[in-house]
Amino acid sequence: MVIEEFARRLSGRGVKLLCHEDKSSDDFEGRLLNLNGNLILLDESGISMNSIEFSKLIAEVSLASSDLEFAVASADGFSEAMRQNSTSLLSLSKMTMPHELAAAVLMEQLYRASEINRGSPYHRQERE
Repeated sequence: MVIEEFARRLSGRGVKLLCHEDKSSDDFEGRLLNLNGNLILLDESGISMNSIEFSKLIAEVSLASSDLEFAVASADGFSEAMRQNSTSLLSLSKMTMPHELAAAVLMEQLYRASEINRGSPYHRQERE
């Protein structure tokens, strides 16, 4: 429900949600390799950003007119080959969380980034 709500709020802003329900990580990773954009994998060993830094990343990609794809792995995570083929790894937290919760947090942060970039009051912290 949370994911769908933020997907609704983000509609028309260049954000598309593709859900993976298959338990086979090989099939999922094969589909990810066929994407045309910059692929960022959510991984606990990835770089950490605050919301302002994340909004700047989103703004830079938007200005470059590049596609940016985010992927959340199943409980088994991504293979090392998939991690090597990604544009980068992003950590939402050092804590481990279910992939459904990670997807919900990612969707909220994508919405927050779009609101920061629009200058709306949704994000109450001053821009850096």
